[in-house]
Amino acid sequence: MFIEANAVRKEYRIGARTLDILRGINLSVGEGELAVIVGPSGSGKSTLLHALGGLDKPSSGEVRFEGKNLYGLREKEIARLRNRAFGFVFQFYHLIPELTALENVLLPAQMAGSGSAVELRNRAMELLERVGLADRAPHLPSELSGGEQQRVAISRALINRPRVLFCDEPTGNLDSASGAAVLELLLEEHRQRKTALVIVTHDASVTRLAKKVYSLQDGALHTS
Repeated sequence: MFIEANAVRKEYRIGARTLDILRGINLSVGEGELAVIVGPSGSGKSTLLHALGGLDKPSSGEVRFEGKNLYGLREKEIARLRNRAFGFVFQFYHLIPELTALENVLLPAQMAGSGSAVELRNRAMELLERVGLADRAPHLPSELSGGEQQRVAISRALINRPRVLFCDEPTGNLDSASGAAVLELLLEEHRQRKTALVIVTHDASVTRLAKKVYSLQDGALHTS
């Protein structure tokens, strides 16, 4: 299996109290598959997504990517996977405010050293053009609407041609028109490049498109 979670637990200590966020999660996502995780706020959806994507080590259990125990790798190897094999789209965009739209998109590719400066710039501009923002390339995030910022964030997530896109409420802060446009961009990438999509969402229009839907309730995962 492409991505697997095996008996994944995540606990936080708050004083003398232990807070169980994830309680023995088992999940599998195939290569090129679309999987959706739903559940109420505070149920642990973002925590699970971060664990799957190498951002937050579980308290116990395993996350495997292409058969390898993700958290058994050295930190440098995990960082390389996050940069080159994984892409992340967050609800609150997480664009760097001092960088232009173009510079934000370029940043992961520059860190990976995956081409010459000219090649990377051309690739970034192609992505911005694809999402209808070529003319907004020199603008700072503060000069962009929420929908435009999310499209920049998606372009940034795609710059290194990831094999998996992890999306945390990608339409959560957008109006219906912007949300629909963002969703279509993600699905286009999924269809054209067979990119695996793992989406945390409250958006019913997303769940209707997925063959595999998981429901997370009180730290336990169920197949819908």
